[in-house]
Amino acid sequence: MQVRCESDNEMMTNMKNSLYESMNSRYSSVKKLPSLMVATILDPRFKSMYLNSNEVDIVVTELISFLTESEGNKKSSRNTDNDNANVSVASTSTCVPQAHSIQQEKESLWDVHDNTSSQTETTESEGTNHFLKEKIQSYLSEPLLQRNADIYSYWNCSPYPILRSAVLKYLSATPTSVRSEQLFSAVGQIYSDRDNNLNGENVEKLLFMAYNI
Repeated sequence: MQVRCESDNEMMTNMKNSLYESMNSRYSSVKKLPSLMVATILDPRFKSMYLNSNEVDIVVTELISFLTESEGNKKSSRNTDNDNANVSVASTSTCVPQAHSIQQEKESLWDVHDNTSSQTETTESEGTNHFLKEKIQSYLSEPLLQRNADIYSYWNCSPYPILRSAVLKYLSATPTSVRSEQLFSAVGQIYSDRDNNLNGENVEKLLFMAYNI
């Protein structure tokens, strides 16, 4: 907001200053919350339009972390299911005893396997991060949607399905509480069955005036 123009008189300048201070006190902390910045990025009408390069980097890092963790949880769940199935099969089969020396040899071989597997997972993790970063950058490089566009229709048909789990988390409606009891109590005081002359439109007007005047 431009606080002062040459054509402003003192009253207009004071009003702008008051508005600026009020908005700043309410919204100055918005960009300190990564979740809100991620929600902005995932809204195809805005994306990084109101974020600087440092803030975009923070959002990309947050998104990659969430998507990697989400995919890891899915893999862990699948592995758990597979392990349970293997245990079930093993419990129904007959185990053949092995010599102690052969068992030690197997353990050493499995140690090599575990070390190799750990290195492979690190390489795969780096590759996954690079892949996700490319997808996010590709999404951000696309043109913005019109302000009145249906963003949920966009994501249902989006060429970036890998980002949908993040959309479901960050771009959903935020649950909140309202003073509904107080609102309905006010309606009850304004409108009753005996007030036959009041229609719904007039009740809305009276309720609006009661809360705003």
